[in-house]
Amino acid sequence: MKNKTSTSEDANGISNKMMNMVMQNPIMKKAIIQLFNLTISTNYVPAQLKSAKIIPTPKTTKIQSLNDLRPISILPVLAKLLEKCVYLQLIEFILKYNILCENQFGFRPFHSTHHAELKIYNLVKSALSKNNMCAIVTLDIRKAFDTICRYLLCDKLESYNIDSKWFNAYLTPRSQTVSIDKHTSSTANTINGIVQGGCLSGILFAIYINDLAEIIKNSNLTLYADDQQTFKELRRDHLETDLDQLQEDCNEVTKWMANNGLSLNTSKTELIVHCRKKDQLTASNIQIKIGESIIRNSTTIKTLGLTKDSLLTWGPHIKNVTNSCYRSLHKIRSLRNQLNQKTH
Repeated sequence: MKNKTSTSEDANGISNKMMNMVMQNPIMKKAIIQLFNLTISTNYVPAQLKSAKIIPTPKTTKIQSLNDLRPISILPVLAKLLEKCVYLQLIEFILKYNILCENQFGFRPFHSTHHAELKIYNLVKSALSKNNMCAIVTLDIRKAFDTICRYLLCDKLESYNIDSKWFNAYLTPRSQTVSIDKHTSSTANTINGIVQGGCLSGILFAIYINDLAEIIKNSNLTLYADDQQTFKELRRDHLETDLDQLQEDCNEVTKWMANNGLSLNTSKTELIVHCRKKDQLTASNIQIKIGESIIRNSTTIKTLGLTKDSLLTWGPHIKNVTNSCYRSLHKIRSLRNQLNQKTH
């Protein structure tokens, strides 16, 4: 557990601090290990380990609708420990048989957000060096983790020779309660979605969208967990052809999403066209559709922690980092009179 001293209680009234104390007892530790081995070997998960407590957290200072709240899922402490045991075995199998596609930069050793962005950066620089442009479409999935079809996920696990019986038992049926201050709602069952708040959700989502790369025929694709970007070099002499191919891939992505119970959030899906200054007008007039909606053509986008502008100057990113540093310094400003200037 990351925070062994946390006193925040799950739906069963158990906290990380309490569980950490229990695990210090050899008898209790052995009993918990036996419980985990039993649930894995019998493909049975007790209902108490499948109930989450949801705490709505404000995204903004002015809450006007439910969309301004971020649901924080608190899993049973025992369930998080159980997930870790299953995760270690699952990821070992996935890496051993190289199941994840090469476009996936999450959950693979020696791969990170840096490598995903570096792949895009190299293609963009290559295109600009040839006086071409490069279009990037950021694909934002609406409520990605909450809308996954559990039965389809189990089918996909089986297609990779991963026994889905335990996962099916863990995912269905599931229940949750909503807790605000000292008030708790009645228990409600959930139909779709994977468990959030534990370590299994990310890798299960990666498996769910693993075959997305197979439908991209004309463009490039990078995946990092639920962050997807498709991008293509736009040649000056074949601009219409390249745009048609990029649009064709976006259409295929839209179809894939519909067939897999997912949908793209067109208000958050963006297009950016990296170009030289002389091509800015042409770039600003480029349009890509998702379904019937024309997505926003932006001059700056933020992906995987980086803010990129169409001219690839990195000015907006530097400004954001600088402002973040200033805000952090301002927070500790009140301590300046209490600190000794001498260093030890």
